[in-house]
Amino acid sequence: KGKRIAIILDDAGYPLSQEALELVKGGWPITVSIFPFLSCSKNVANIVKENNGEVMLHLPMEANQPTKLKGTILVDMKEDEIRKNVRVAIEAIPHISGVNNHMGSKATADQKTMEAVFLEIKEKGIYFIDSVTTEKSCAAKLARRMGLRTGKRKVFLDNEDNQEYVARQFELLLKMANKDGEAIAIGHITKKSTVAFLKSEIPKLTEAGYELVWASEMVK
Repeated sequence: KGKRIAIILDDAGYPLSQEALELVKGGWPITVSIFPFLSCSKNVANIVKENNGEVMLHLPMEANQPTKLKGTILVDMKEDEIRKNVRVAIEAIPHISGVNNHMGSKATADQKTMEAVFLEIKEKGIYFIDSVTTEKSCAAKLARRMGLRTGKRKVFLDNEDNQEYVARQFELLLKMANKDGEAIAIGHITKKSTVAFLKSEIPKLTEAGYELVWASEMVK
């Protein structure tokens, strides 16, 4: 056992590329966060669960720029509507252990909106990880105050879709794990550079003194 790292690959729910399928079937404790309501959402969740992965809901939330994904949580919704949307999204995907936000720079900065989201998540007994898409996010702090198991993203692996960028961000992840003992990264299962890099580097982590764990092992 060494310094702990959790890697969340989100934006899942579309057909998996062959490379992504190979990564998921590698049996590593990778956490895959899946959009609700897409044609392959349930199928991807089943594949992840069957191969030692962990399933999260990638919950669409309102950003400062318009978003059109089905089921997006909007700040002008009433509490009952928000809770219903969260509940339906959770029920749309099997094997869910937790939730992280997709986008959400507007919603995660709004305490009233997040309180409604967290009331439903808490009732389901699952965790929440703040993707931290804005510095103004109140999500992680509020989740802790409301008694949810929660954590925060430390590194985005692939804001740029090339392996040189992903490699630099992965090195930053390792440095943060060295400093704090653990760190959570988010990348995208739809990005070829990310998948190719992780297929190459994950097998080296143990020998380098790092322990790859599910996101559920990092929440407090």
